[in-house]
Amino acid sequence: MNRRQVKDKILEIFDFIENKEIVYNGKTYYGHPGLYFFHTKKEFQDLLDKELEKKKRFNKYDLYYITNKLIKFLLSKYDSHTSLYFTPRVFFPLLFTIIQDKVYLINESPDLENVIGGTLLSINGVPIKQILKEFEEIICYSTKEYLEMQQCSSIISYDKLRSLPSIKDNTTIFNYEIKVENKIVNLNLDINKEYRTFKANFDANYKMEILNDNIIHIVYNMCSEPEKMIKIVENLKNYTNISKYIIDLRNNGGGNSEIIKPLVEFLKDKKVVVLVNEHVFSSGRMAYVDLKNIGAYDIGTNIATSLNCFGNNPKIMKIKYYNLKVTASCNYWYYNNNLECIGYDKTNFEDYFINHKELLEPTILKPDKEIKLTINDILNNNDTQLLAAINYFNN
Repeated sequence: MNRRQVKDKILEIFDFIENKEIVYNGKTYYGHPGLYFFHTKKEFQDLLDKELEKKKRFNKYDLYYITNKLIKFLLSKYDSHTSLYFTPRVFFPLLFTIIQDKVYLINESPDLENVIGGTLLSINGVPIKQILKEFEEIICYSTKEYLEMQQCSSIISYDKLRSLPSIKDNTTIFNYEIKVENKIVNLNLDINKEYRTFKANFDANYKMEILNDNIIHIVYNMCSEPEKMIKIVENLKNYTNISKYIIDLRNNGGGNSEIIKPLVEFLKDKKVVVLVNEHVFSSGRMAYVDLKNIGAYDIGTNIATSLNCFGNNPKIMKIKYYNLKVTASCNYWYYNNNLECIGYDKTNFEDYFINHKELLEPTILKPDKEIKLTINDILNNNDTQLLAAINYFNN
């Protein structure tokens, strides 16, 4: 694409985000409520022109990076839902986490040399700090937890890596330089090669177990499968001798916020601990608030989103001729001091918040007891958060 072509494509994307109407589940959504609320269209145009002056020819990787950089400029800490992304989402069989600014490898394909527990130093010779910084330029986040989660998923996506200014966009082999036990190991991954995946340490949604004969532990890591929710609530009614419950929301990235309602209703007169971590996002945080509102005690880390933010993504735009799609927020969710949620769409967002801008500042819901897993906890599968929940009931 030349400058004119890529500019037209980017303007088409932002017109979709701002104005595209959609009817979803019988309700009409009118576009993003506040796309140009924080910065003007002229400021947007000026930044776009500045980005386009850097090159004469552009490809899908430039389109991806520039578009997300513009979204970050317009929405910053207020909207982690609106984005341009690659489809299908293809990842190398590696899993990283960031702890105290170090990037640790915590799982990998069995086809690779075992360097689990090592720290990532560079990718294709580019220092990891530079890689993370370039990704931060295009990631909208309200919490550090969300930023680090997105950075960790981005560094194993060759499409996203190819979009970075420091990585060649025709790269087919990616070298991950890992330091483990005072030695340097280079993992070379080829985008054209198939690797065996690793076994995910991820509990099934709605997994239920009885702990110490008097505590029920329920995993709810996806806001989905409403029929399973109904079944598990009916099943819980058989345990009349148990009144202690651990609801495990860790890794719940969202879905349908209404699904948890029967469980919340059932738990109203019970003793409840909710477990949360840095992967709780979108409707996962709504489930978290619902449990807080019935008196649940929460253990874990800050979650991946602020309470107040843009969200609700019923509309998606496919970018013709490219393996890219756009998802755009259609609501702004505001939680008041009583943790009551009020939704604003494009018809009423600006009318209200033009005189209440201070209410838009991200509100972070911190756990009652903060427990972060250490790298040793992760590598040795020591669930100190769950153990703390059990101890809470025993004290």
